[in-house]
Amino acid sequence: MTVSNEVVTVSSEISGARLTRHGMMISGHAYLSGRSNEQVGFEAVLRSVSGTDREYVFAASRTRTPDLVDEEGASLPDSGFDLEIVPGELADGTPLPSGIWELWLRVTVGEIRETVRLGVECTEKVRKERLVHVIGKGESAGPVVGYIARGKGFCLDVGGHVFPTEVLRRHVGVSWLPDRDACLRISIEKLPPGLEPSSISFRAEDGNGEYIIASPYRDSAEEKPSFILPLETAGEWKIALRVRQGEDAEEVHLPPAPSLIARRWRKGLTPWYARPLPAKKGVMGVRVAKVDVIQGLRRRLGN
Repeated sequence: MTVSNEVVTVSSEISGARLTRHGMMISGHAYLSGRSNEQVGFEAVLRSVSGTDREYVFAASRTRTPDLVDEEGASLPDSGFDLEIVPGELADGTPLPSGIWELWLRVTVGEIRETVRLGVECTEKVRKERLVHVIGKGESAGPVVGYIARGKGFCLDVGGHVFPTEVLRRHVGVSWLPDRDACLRISIEKLPPGLEPSSISFRAEDGNGEYIIASPYRDSAEEKPSFILPLETAGEWKIALRVRQGEDAEEVHLPPAPSLIARRWRKGLTPWYARPLPAKKGVMGVRVAKVDVIQGLRRRLGN
């Protein structure tokens, strides 16, 4: 392949981004401006921007673009592309290493080959999209986030460098403190790279403007960062995680905790309970209320 030294402008746009079973599908178009684009060929490239020169090349298929024209009005019927990013296999059959990865596209027409940064131009829907694909299961599960970096194009965040909440929410342990009536202990099982525990906080919210803030918790037998969140006030509470990075902050809800069971206690003579709510949209919720003693008696008596 002869690579031309002539300056050639490449026009490109990402028009679609969606999750697939194995990763993410990116669709769009690319062409050499002012050139015949017959028999255009594409290759996708992921390049590390985390202090290494690693890159991985993978296939991009050509698609029909019957309505596409260039700046001079010439028809470009075959300048579309589809490329599937499979994070679990892209590194020579193994998962992509931790870091930030940029998406590029090699465009070849005849003897000319040019490389363009994908996602600098994209539709508004794609610009706002955040794709989260999870590699592995259980404790080894790791999210890969596809997103448009402002002014830089489409990137992958592997390991929570840009979006630590995606790692944290999947590696948080939730249980009741045994020596408290209804107090959740939230333990961080895995910290994203470079994130300090002091940047992390949790709170419960009831949707009516009421909040309960978690406090840091230290146990001499436990080295993991932990928090305690008292849930002894009536209401339906959703548990949220908040991470501060410089002047920016992001808040997400914790996912349901299947192992969390109902908790019962007394305030004076009045019985109370805290019970996990059925999972809705992947959000953890806890209902706290007084036990309805009369209703319980009626059920026992069959009335």
